[in-house]
Amino acid sequence: MYKGDLLGYKVVQYGLSNNAGSFYFQMYSSDSGNWTFQFVGTERHIYNRLPSNPINLNGYLHWLCRDDTQALVAYNFYAFEWICRVIPLPERSASNFADTLTISCGSLMYMNTNRGGQLNQQLKIWRLKKYTSGSSKESWELVWDLMLGLCLATEPVAMHPFVEEIIYFVTRQTDYSETHAYLVSGNLHTKNFQLHEYWNQKHRELGDYKSHLFHQFVFPQRLSSIPCPPGCTLVTLPDQH
Repeated sequence: MYKGDLLGYKVVQYGLSNNAGSFYFQMYSSDSGNWTFQFVGTERHIYNRLPSNPINLNGYLHWLCRDDTQALVAYNFYAFEWICRVIPLPERSASNFADTLTISCGSLMYMNTNRGGQLNQQLKIWRLKKYTSGSSKESWELVWDLMLGLCLATEPVAMHPFVEEIIYFVTRQTDYSETHAYLVSGNLHTKNFQLHEYWNQKHRELGDYKSHLFHQFVFPQRLSSIPCPPGCTLVTLPDQH
């Protein structure tokens, strides 16, 4: 990418081999016009299937592996490494935690929150600073650790792509046998939050609500606005020529 112009791209198809110790990748490069196939080992076994939608950032694909693995798996498609890095998560997820990966201000962020109660949920957010295999202390930087003080049980789903203090949650409420799902936007500095209803049981064509179906697509700032909580203004910088 150069000044908004796409200079080249890769298309990737991947899978986890039967022994859970390696990936297989098929990659198409717009530079060569060819497909390549290769096996790539992992630094330790991946015990469960990977999520179907990895996060793409700076040439890496990132998978969040929960349960027994409890790690971030990352592979650099431009360095053509022969092994996938397996980076332990900064904090082990418990059954009452909701966690996810997101992108904000050009960095990969890991978020989790205790969803066991509706009051004083603790939110922690880490930034990936180094791809250091086998070390969570060297790889992650804790940037937020605070009590939310919300009256809703929420799950973090994304951060604002351009403003690091703005976060998005999802929550569900049942009222007279009707389930409502909400997107919640919030400012972590001011702790101002706003509900944005986007689904209920009457809209059957949307299917059952699942928080992991929330995907983050970052459009150029000139295309559209992004919802922000009350009292927050997004400043858009002029194009640099």
